Amino acid sequence: MLKAALRHQYSELRRTLSHEDIETASIAISNHLLRLPIWFFNYYHLFLQIPDKKEINTQHILSVLSGRDKNIVVPKLGKGLHFHNYLLTDGTRLVKNRWGIPEP
Repeated sequence: MLKAALRHQYSELRRTLSHEDIETASIAISNHLLRLPIWFFNYYHLFLQIPDKKEINTQHILSVLSGRDKNIVVPKLGKGLHFHNYLLTDGTRLVKNRWGIPEP
């Protein structure tokens, strides 16, 4: 199956999820992270949620990482559709881009 077809298929599946389904899955995913042997790293890259696309709520993962005093890196789309990565700090202001993706 091609990437575009898979993307469409899973977008349709996400569209059927309720807010409660998304929150339950988001919490389960962030709790599962706590059991993984990944906590010796200092930096973690995380994509931020697009609520309109019914993606998992990555705020739960952000809370877990922050609670463990980890550095969190988030992407920002640059010219030519290239990503640039930024360290997320307490002072980082997030703004939605033209696709509704929160970026620094």
